[in-house]
Amino acid sequence: MDEFNHELIRRLRQLPGVRFAGLTSFLPASGGNSNTVFDAEGYVASKSAGMNLATQVTVEGDYLQAIGVPLLSGRYFTAADTADTQLVAIVNHKLAEHCWPGSGPVGKRLRLGLQETKIPWLTVV
Repeated sequence: MDEFNHELIRRLRQLPGVRFAGLTSFLPASGGNSNTVFDAEGYVASKSAGMNLATQVTVEGDYLQAIGVPLLSGRYFTAADTADTQLVAIVNHKLAEHCWPGSGPVGKRLRLGLQETKIPWLTVV
């Protein structure tokens, strides 16, 4: 998170009545689409399945709590989740069931982008 966004969230949290504050790169029901190719560790797609595509959404602060997204398992992002630590992700139920059917997604890993790009793995929290 850059310094401007960090300061904005800090100030918003200080306002009376504010319980959660966060930012996102993608507003729900905005009509936009930002599908990204991804690779899920341990998932082998059938040859006819094509590429795995998911909508990548970047969030900061308490965004998920602010819009009332409940967790089915795992945890929300915390201030300890920074670019200097293990990269983490939260996935929705549909992606979890598609890639890891019958087992929980927490602790599993995925990578955004094409395999050749060598983008670091993200761990589902």
